[in-house]
Amino acid sequence: MKRKLLITVLCMILFVTSGCGADVNAPADTDANTEVRTETGIDAATETGADSAEQNKAPKDTGTDEEMAEEPETTGGYPWIDSNLKSNIKADAVLSPRDDFHLYKNHDWLLANDIAEGEYTYGSSLVVGENVLKKALLLLEDDSIQSHDAELVHSFNDALLNWDARNKAGLEPVKKTVQDIQNIHSLEELSDFICDPERSLFVPVFLAFENKVSLDDAHRYITWIDTGSLTLKDAAEYANRTEMGELHFEANHYLAKAMLTRLGYSEEEADQMFSDAIDFEGKLAEKRMTSAEELSPDRFERINNVYAHEELSTLTRSYPLTRLLKARQYDNGKEYLVPEPEAVKRIDELYTEDHLDAIRAYMMIGYLNGTAFFLDKESFDAFQKRGNILYGTTGIREDETIALNIIKEYLPTPLDRFYLEKYDAAETKKRITKLCKETVDVYRKMLSEEDWLSEETKNKAIEKLDALKIQAVYPDKWEDYSGLELKELSLYDQITEIARFEKALDRGHTNGMVDPEIWEFEPELFVDILECNAFYDEQKNTMYIVLGILNEPYYYDGISEEALLGCIGFPIGHEISHAFDTGGAQYDKDGSLKSWWTKEDHKAFQDRADKLIQYYNGMTAWKGRKILGENIQREAIADMAGMKAMLKLAEEKEDFDYDEFFTAFASFFCFLDTPELDVYCVTQDEHPLFYLRTNSTIQQFDEFYETYDVKEGDNMYLAPEDRVLVW
Repeated sequence: MKRKLLITVLCMILFVTSGCGADVNAPADTDANTEVRTETGIDAATETGADSAEQNKAPKDTGTDEEMAEEPETTGGYPWIDSNLKSNIKADAVLSPRDDFHLYKNHDWLLANDIAEGEYTYGSSLVVGENVLKKALLLLEDDSIQSHDAELVHSFNDALLNWDARNKAGLEPVKKTVQDIQNIHSLEELSDFICDPERSLFVPVFLAFENKVSLDDAHRYITWIDTGSLTLKDAAEYANRTEMGELHFEANHYLAKAMLTRLGYSEEEADQMFSDAIDFEGKLAEKRMTSAEELSPDRFERINNVYAHEELSTLTRSYPLTRLLKARQYDNGKEYLVPEPEAVKRIDELYTEDHLDAIRAYMMIGYLNGTAFFLDKESFDAFQKRGNILYGTTGIREDETIALNIIKEYLPTPLDRFYLEKYDAAETKKRITKLCKETVDVYRKMLSEEDWLSEETKNKAIEKLDALKIQAVYPDKWEDYSGLELKELSLYDQITEIARFEKALDRGHTNGMVDPEIWEFEPELFVDILECNAFYDEQKNTMYIVLGILNEPYYYDGISEEALLGCIGFPIGHEISHAFDTGGAQYDKDGSLKSWWTKEDHKAFQDRADKLIQYYNGMTAWKGRKILGENIQREAIADMAGMKAMLKLAEEKEDFDYDEFFTAFASFFCFLDTPELDVYCVTQDEHPLFYLRTNSTIQQFDEFYETYDVKEGDNMYLAPEDRVLVW
C-alpha cells in the first residue's frame, strides 16, 4: 500500500520494486507462498536489472554467456526522444531548453557516462546510493561497536561471505525438503506437508498469512490471506504470452533446470517438471488479477474482502485452509482479509489427486528457484545467470556489495540501528523535519485555493492534511530484535532463523493495534532507512523521507535553497501529494478506506485525472510503443503537485534562482537505462519514464515558461487550456 519515491540500484538503489519518484521502476516479485523474500529483493541484491519486457526478444539459448536478447527499436519518440537510452544521446545534438529540457540539462552527463557491467541503470540516485554504500561497507569492517545489532549484522555478513562453508554444504540444506516433496503421493500427504511449517518452510504452498493494517480501520491489524506470485509475473501472460513472459519463462527455466539436474534429474525430466509447473500456474492465473488491474486505483475496493473465521470455509473444501491457519498459528484472528477470494477458490478447485504431479512440480520449482541464491557458488552463479537473462546484464557486483544488500533486505532494523550508532544524523533529522512541515503548510495553501472544490470537500482535504504524520530520516522507535541469535549458524540456518523470528513478530500483531511510531513497510518493498527513497503510506496517512536520500549530490552541507527544493523538497512534496492522488484520495484522515468527497467534487476530480491520462496517452516512447496514461496517473499526479508545492515555496524566497531550481530538478531524474528496463517500465510500471518526469512535469507551470522564454511553437510549449494539473 505504500508509495515509494526513489528506488535505486544495488547500493541503496538496487532495491527495485514499484513505488514513487526517481524510481528504477522494476517489479515486486515477492512470493507470498514462500514466507521468505525470494525474488525482487534478492534479485536486486544479488543480480541486477529490471524485468525485460514485451518488445524485447526472448533468448533462445539460455545456457551460454552470449548476448541474451536483441535490443528493441527505441527511436521515434514523441514529443521527446527517450533520453534514458544511451543510443539516443548524440554528441552533435542541437540542444535547447525550449525543445527538450531534460536532454538540454542532462546531455553532457548522459553522453559522458555509461551503465556499469552487471547493472541496468545508472543515474543521480545511484551516486547518492554509492556514497551511502561506502559508509556502510566501512561499517562492516568496524569491530569497535559491540551492540547486539552489530553482532547480528557481522554474523550474517560473515556467513554470506564464507564461500568455503557454503561450498562444503553444497545442496545438502535443501535435500531433505526436496525428498519430502518427492515423497508426496496423495492429497493427505500433501496436506500433511503443507501444514507442517518446518517441513514446508520456503516452499510455495499457495497461500500465506500476514498481519497488515486493516483497510477499514487503520488503527488495527487484520490477517491477510495472500496468494503467491507467478513465475511469469503477470497473470495476463498465461493467456497471451508476450516477449516479457517469454523472458521470465526462459530465465526461470534455466535456473530450475540447473538446480534439478544437480539433484539427479535428467534434462528431460527437468524440462517436463518446469513445463508442468507453468501449465499449472496458468490454471491458477485464470482467477488472478493482472498487472493492469493491480495498478488500477479501484484496486483497494476490489481487494477489501473481509471474512470472519467461520466464513473461511466458504472458500475451500479440499485445500486445508483452516488447518493451515492453525499450523501457522494464525487461527485466532477475529477477521481475515482475502484480496483475491476467487483465486483462493481456484486453488481449491485444482487441489485434487489429478493435479498432484503438477502441484509437486509447482512446489519444487518454487522452492529451488527461491533458495538457490543462499546455497553454494554453483547455485548462486545459476541464480545470477537467471538475472542476466532477465535483465540483459552481464557480470556481477563484488561479493561485499551483494552481501550488504542482502543484509539490508533481511536485517534492515539491526543494520539501520548499527549504522546510526556510527553515523549520527540528529541534526539532519531536525532540518528535514522542518522542511517537511513547511511543505505541509504550503500544501494547505494550495488546497484552500482550489476553486473547483466545494468548501465541504476542501475542508475535509485540509483536515486530512492536518492529520498527516511526518517521519523524517529515521524512526525514534524500532522493532525489538534482541531475541534473534545467529552466532555459529550456517547461512541457510541463519536465514531460517530470521524467517522464523519475523513470522513470530508478525503473529504477535494478530488482532492488535498499530503502533504509529514504528516504521512498517510491506515486505515486498524491501526498504530501510539507508535506501535512497521516500514514501507515503495511505493507511497511516504518513509520509517518510529516509536517511539514504540525504547524501550528495541530492543533499550536502551548504546546499543552496534552490537545489534543496529541487532535489529534496520535491520528493517531500511528491509524497504528500500521494494523499490526494486517485488512490490515496480514497482514504480518510485516519487511513481508513472511506470517502470524504461530495459526489460532484469526486466527479470533477476524476475528470481532471482522466484529462491527465489522455495527455500521456498521446505520447510515444518510441515507434510502436505508446505511453499508458492509465498505469502512471497516480505518480504523475504526485509529480506535478509536488512541483507546484515547491514553486509555491519558491515564491516566499528572496531572489530565488529558478534556473538553478529547474536544473537541480532535471538532475534528480538524470538516468541511463538499458532498453530492457525501459520496455518493462512502459508496459508494467506505475511511473512515467524519467525524461517524462522532468519534461511533462515542468511543462505545466508558468514559472518554467518565464524562466526559459518558452513560446507557442516550441516543443516544450503546452497551451494553458491543455495543461493537466489535477491539483
